[in-house]
Amino acid sequence: MNLAFPAFAGQDSRHLTARRLSQCYTYLLRVTMNALLGTGGFIAFAIFGIAQLVAGFAGIEHGLGVGWAWAALAVAFIFRFTLPITIGAFFGAMNVWGWHWLLAAIFAAPGLALVVPGVLAAIISGARR
Repeated sequence: MNLAFPAFAGQDSRHLTARRLSQCYTYLLRVTMNALLGTGGFIAFAIFGIAQLVAGFAGIEHGLGVGWAWAALAVAFIFRFTLPITIGAFFGAMNVWGWHWLLAAIFAAPGLALVVPGVLAAIISGARR
């Protein structure tokens, strides 16, 4: 990995101008912001995933019992099959936490917020032809 600053590439560092210092500052700011945003995104994604696991466990425990909740967690971690946890997260957010069903659905399966409009647009465009 080349750690040389682009402003200094192939030039003597004793002859810095204001423009080169500005380029160096911009480069350092971009690298720092990328690292902070990447780390912040990772932490936010991890917190959201843990909240879904907690809601899934609570929803399955509320509806089916503790044994099935632990079984769903084991299936999610061992076999990477998360459908029971997703369904449990919906019911956990709706029945245990008291959320509205639409917010619970967006929380449990946020991809649906993008898939449903896309499917509707495809159906509408297909009907127009």
